[in-house]
Amino acid sequence: MKTEQLGPYTLSWPEGVFPLGGDALALGEFATVRPRWRVCDLGTGSGVLLLLLARRAEGLSLTGVELDPLSARTARSNLERNGLAGEILPLPAGAFDLVVSNPPYFSLGSGGSGGPTRSEEHCALEELCAAAARLVRNGGRFALCHRPERLTDVVCTLR
Repeated sequence: MKTEQLGPYTLSWPEGVFPLGGDALALGEFATVRPRWRVCDLGTGSGVLLLLLARRAEGLSLTGVELDPLSARTARSNLERNGLAGEILPLPAGAFDLVVSNPPYFSLGSGGSGGPTRSEEHCALEELCAAAARLVRNGGRFALCHRPERLTDVVCTLR
């Protein structure tokens, strides 16, 4: 089990859960967040983005979406251990002020893989953006971190 201190919160993750990385740290600082917003993290992994955002604004309603059962258990555990209320489950449309994601970067067959957590094997960019569009309220925000060489793909998909 690895552990990292994130301000007032402690993040832990076992082998098999995507590790803490610089992109998650950057996105956790970049995304605009306001007190009492409903926040959703698509592909939450260990729940790191939920912890990073919770330290920046009070009274957030925290929700994560995660396909991998081990990662979902880890995210729930990280929220509970840090005294934060939150849930990891399917969600209603238009329910969030902010949706964030640190998605898989590599399209299938691109040669730049690293396993299912780094490639779009289980969640393509189009599926991720469609889920974000469904979850965010009118006038809400979607923030993600992606590779520069995929910028055209991201912009075209978001269009």
